[in-house]
Amino acid sequence: MRHKFVPLLALALAMLACSVIPSQPTEIPGGIETSAAATLTALAPTLPPATDTVEAPPATEPPTAAPATATPAPFGCAVAYSDFVFETGAGSVTCLGGDGAPRVLATANRPASPLISPDGALVAFSVEVSEGISQLWVVSAAGGDARPLVGADQLPSADPTLVNSPGHYEWLAGTHTLAFDSRFTFTGGPVGPGEYINRDLWTVNADSGAVSAVLPAGAAGAFAASPDGQNIAISRPEGLDLVNADGTNYRQNVITFPSIITYSEYQYKPRPQWAADGTFFSVSIPSPDPMAADVSTALYRVAVDGTVTPLGTLPANTVFGGAINPPLFSANGQYAVYSQGMADGSGDVMHTLQFLAEGGFGDTAVGPDQGRQGWGWSPDSAQFAYTLFPDGVTGQLFAAATTAETVTPLAAGLTAVRDLEWENGATVVFLGIIGGGDVWSLYRQTLGSDPVLLAGGLSLQAYMDVRN
Repeated sequence: MRHKFVPLLALALAMLACSVIPSQPTEIPGGIETSAAATLTALAPTLPPATDTVEAPPATEPPTAAPATATPAPFGCAVAYSDFVFETGAGSVTCLGGDGAPRVLATANRPASPLISPDGALVAFSVEVSEGISQLWVVSAAGGDARPLVGADQLPSADPTLVNSPGHYEWLAGTHTLAFDSRFTFTGGPVGPGEYINRDLWTVNADSGAVSAVLPAGAAGAFAASPDGQNIAISRPEGLDLVNADGTNYRQNVITFPSIITYSEYQYKPRPQWAADGTFFSVSIPSPDPMAADVSTALYRVAVDGTVTPLGTLPANTVFGGAINPPLFSANGQYAVYSQGMADGSGDVMHTLQFLAEGGFGDTAVGPDQGRQGWGWSPDSAQFAYTLFPDGVTGQLFAAATTAETVTPLAAGLTAVRDLEWENGATVVFLGIIGGGDVWSLYRQTLGSDPVLLAGGLSLQAYMDVRN
């Protein structure tokens, strides 16, 4: 399962190259070249009489058992995807159970960014009401009860010229509660590139519909909930905070830093990446000017009590310097992958950092290669998935072991990949095109086997989520 953002105006903003945090479209149903000698601080994760003999009674005739009545297990989502027709907006949200059988859960106008609840029983998704305005909906994995949770009515604006909509949302582990922030648009519609975010934080209970404010507008920025659902990391343009999921124990400015130049309309907000056990997150913070000659990136670990451990500094541009940036940390915090572009344009070099218990790190570099894209670490922190498109047309999916010395080729003949998630330590699910054309498909592939088609005939508007 991953975090979801509303992809509103995604195509237009991508063309303008101004957007950093993806946003979601929605409608109502009816929708490191780094020095290997860089020194790091120690980084070991706190990964954490005989009874008497009794004579048996005389044998008796066993009773006749009544016929057992099997109670079918509740249908749960393993993979969810949404898609819609661009011209009309008509679309649907579909769930694949453990047996791979599809079930259409809801029809909607421009549905996007489905997100499966921790127990697999619910799927949240966004729906577009009108251009720039969306609602957050939820539906059970059984289908048929799609309903709105959050929209403009729950997020009233004090400015009559603005309308608020839910933005990024995440399920809190072990609950049916979603954490989310909000964004705004003008009542007359979007007016151009920009973030248009309220920098707030809310929760909503998907069962009761109760909406609760956690942080007011202007206090947040971007957020990431811990895998145990207990804490939320807040990333602002000049600081990082921690808060309990219920809004208590607000630990403000656990790290502060100068504002980072983006040469665009958005403000850079570092990306907190939680360890699987929820006891800490890792984060990379670039120097103020990513284009300066002395550019660098500082690495940190932040424990849930707010204790900060500096891990070291990379002499690298991790804002604009390569295709895999910011650095992507593994779930155990022991590894990170990032890339740096070659000055001569011959591609980029992928670096895998292995943090050592006694301090320092090992750096394994691969490349340069053209057309690289990183997709992330497996849940067991053993493999990193990436694609290569050396000629810009046809590519292949790979899984690299932690040292990047063992690389397993996966799907070949790719002409496009839009999204990929690890389902477990050996299996990925991805949206891609194999063999040309413009029709997208959903595939599942296990290391050592061929990709298996899960759903075909999808469009560029398709989104997916995997429960893991």
